[in-house]
Amino acid sequence: MIRSVLMLAIAAILITAGSGCSSTPEVRYVAQPLPMPQRPLLPALSADDLACITDDAYYRLVQRNRLRREYAEELEAIIQANNQGMEE
Repeated sequence: MIRSVLMLAIAAILITAGSGCSSTPEVRYVAQPLPMPQRPLLPALSADDLACITDDAYYRLVQRNRLRREYAEELEAIIQANNQGMEE
């Protein structure tokens, strides 16, 4: 009984001490630059297309387009800054 307990203890020590029989591979994470998506080609609208909407709706449409453009420009700046940080 004592011998089996002693053998078990020795085996546990050898396993936890890393006797060289098992090794874990080194894990390396490599950051990749973020891709810059191309801007979509937006369809053009003529004055005739917008003639039937109210002034308030026209203002909201212009404001929405401006906010989306600014948002896209901000995301592009973030991607560019991230990719430049990888080069250094």
